[in-house]
Parts: sequence; structure tokens; C-alpha cells
Amino acid sequence: MNLIKGIPSSFTVYNHPHTVVIVDKLEDDNYGEYSDSTCTITLARTIFGHELSTEQMLNSFEHELAHVYQFFNGNSKYDEKEAQSLANFRREFEVSKQ
Repeated sequence: MNLIKGIPSSFTVYNHPHTVVIVDKLEDDNYGEYSDSTCTITLARTIFGHELSTEQMLNSFEHELAHVYQFFNGNSKYDEKEAQSLANFRREFEVSKQ
């Protein structure tokens, strides 16, 4: 179970169960990563020794979730710019809805 409100520990997309794992640090100090072979999103709590804010982690989750959608839409190469744009749109929607 993830302890950050808004980040699930699991979900299903295209009838494939996915898991979300939060670790202290990822290789190369990445914010997150998606493995299509294991259907796992892994998020970092820190990068370059600095703890990420809740909003940064929520944005990272949305970014990796966009990669899930890209994969199941038939894209073998992930578009980072598109993933980040979608993440930013989703976060803006979430924080501004009433």
C-alpha cells in the first residue's frame, strides 16, 4: 500500500493488472519508470539526495501512467514530451477541480 494520497498501489489498464512501487531512489536519479514487461510503475522518493514533494510524486505518477497508455496504444517508443504534457494537464485538472 502506498502512503501518498492519489497514488494507488495497483490499478488495471486494458485488462492488465499493474503495480505501483515507491522506492527511496532509482538508478540515474530518475523520478520514475514504467516496465511494460512487469506492468510496474516505480517511483522515487528522492532524486540527487533531495526528497520529492507530494506534488512532484503525483506528477511523476501521472507521467508514468501516460507511458502505460502509450504502451497499450501501440507505441513501442515512449514519447517523453507527450507524457509530461499529459501529466501536467492531469495535475492541473486535479488541483483546480471544485
